[in-house]
Amino acid sequence: MSAYVKSDGVSAGAGVLMRVDGPGGVLAIRNMQDQPIRGTTGWARYDIIMDVPADGVAIVFGPWLSGPGQIAFDDFRFEAVGPEVPFTP
Repeated sequence: MSAYVKSDGVSAGAGVLMRVDGPGGVLAIRNMQDQPIRGTTGWARYDIIMDVPADGVAIVFGPWLSGPGQIAFDDFRFEAVGPEVPFTP
């Protein structure tokens, strides 16, 4: 998944997240809390790369913002990638 993000005065952090839910609950989740967007930034592309388990029934995605500030998001995209794309679970 990819999305373009810009921020204005973000103090604590912001980013995008993607979660895969299965019949019994959450199967996989990735967000940008280990590399949050802070401060004021121009448009930049951010990617979340993750395996989608075969028993997934729903994909939840979107922005997150913690603390004061403003964020804008655009052009969320999903695409399948092959093994040549690095992935760290």
